[in-house]
Amino acid sequence: MPNHQVSISDIILINKVIFPTSKLVVIYLANRTLDIDLSNASKVLVIKNKIGLKQFTATNKILFSLVNFSDISLLDLKNQSLFLGLLDFSNTTTAGYQTYSYLNNPDGSIRWFFPKANKKACFLALYNGSGWKARLFVTTSKLLNKIGRLSILTDGHFMVYYHQHDGFKTSFPEVPFDDFAVFTGTIGENRKAIIALSSGGKTTQFLKIPLTDAAIKLVKNEFCQLLHLESFVYHSTVLPEVKNHNHQIMVSNISPERKSEDQRWSTVHWQSLSELYRNTYQCKPLINTPFWKTIEAGIAFFGNPLLIKNGLSEEKITSLKNYTISLFNRIDPTNISALGMGHGDFTPWNMYVGQGRLHIYDWEMSQPDYPLLFDFFHYYFQKGILINRENFTDIQKKLQKQFQQKEAKQILATYRLDKQTYYRLYLLYIVCYYLPKYLVQPKLHTQVHWLVSTWLEALENIYNSSNNENPIPKLDTPLPVSTSN
Repeated sequence: MPNHQVSISDIILINKVIFPTSKLVVIYLANRTLDIDLSNASKVLVIKNKIGLKQFTATNKILFSLVNFSDISLLDLKNQSLFLGLLDFSNTTTAGYQTYSYLNNPDGSIRWFFPKANKKACFLALYNGSGWKARLFVTTSKLLNKIGRLSILTDGHFMVYYHQHDGFKTSFPEVPFDDFAVFTGTIGENRKAIIALSSGGKTTQFLKIPLTDAAIKLVKNEFCQLLHLESFVYHSTVLPEVKNHNHQIMVSNISPERKSEDQRWSTVHWQSLSELYRNTYQCKPLINTPFWKTIEAGIAFFGNPLLIKNGLSEEKITSLKNYTISLFNRIDPTNISALGMGHGDFTPWNMYVGQGRLHIYDWEMSQPDYPLLFDFFHYYFQKGILINRENFTDIQKKLQKQFQQKEAKQILATYRLDKQTYYRLYLLYIVCYYLPKYLVQPKLHTQVHWLVSTWLEALENIYNSSNNENPIPKLDTPLPVSTSN
């Protein structure tokens, strides 16, 4: 049965994907009540009866799409030249509709949606999980799809009527596909829809559609950074090919035929980072880099009064803010630092481990001037907190153990890195970048509370072990490393 409690954010996202040229979303209720919050929704109009709908269509002068939550057909709008089509969450059945299925997140919001007529469970191309639960989910989905019973797993369906053409189209008409599935992204200011396009049973491309101004910037950055990285030669790293159109990008699917399910840090991770550093290493002060500007913006934000309305602990946030400012004051950004290309979100869910190569995607957070080892620290913190639910002590022990490996020692020696310095730069940046976003976000996932608690433990540890120490020393000379291939 259709889900009448679908959220307004889900409606807007689905509409953006299905009817990208729509300037107005009209929600037709026909005297129904719907539990949706329109306070932050622009370009959405709610109409509650046929008279109101008739008045709207008589005066409307912009392209619009319609969302039907009534139990009557609305296809008498076929003669409206500005009508793009219909998202139908009603119980009506009408010829010419295409049925879409969806699967929900634990909070009831839509996570994936796709045409019910898909030949393959191509939404799985948007899923990079690990462990026995993930394997069971993938195996079950493929089996149910094969026998035509995937609806057992899905949480609901809606129907789509395309008024001006016969089905879903992309901004890249040169790329063929016969199946597709949509991942609705993570709620927040960076939200984007990601569409997996499949041809002949194999997913070949991913289309990214940014849904906010912040997401537009990230998608543009991914395009620019991937173009830059294309100019280098790689032996241990596989990167996606990329093309763009307006604010959207399309990247190739780089999932290897055979991939490891082991998410532990390994030699191939070190080899890939070493390759990126050889190609992009630079030695310069931090002070004029985007990395340092982000830190300064975060410190400036922390100077404002705390207005916490989303459940974060005021005591923890105050302590985290104070420790961060203290660490900031210990660092001299005019110091010469070893910088290089950083992925920015170097985590198990943004990569595949293939046969001796690391296949890395989602480069939207990348920058050419991250302090070296940033991605290494991020991998351990994100995986430890979000996947393993480890506390700071566990993460710290794993970091210390990994630094005893020969690959780590080689990077430290080659670039003359003081690991404590670069560890502190990582923590300083990650708190200054994410915490201001979390503080103004109305609703937070439980994982945000885990992150905040662990960052606080990490900064407390630094403070307690070095509260009498001098500011971080400068490197005396530029590092004698060639940046040539």
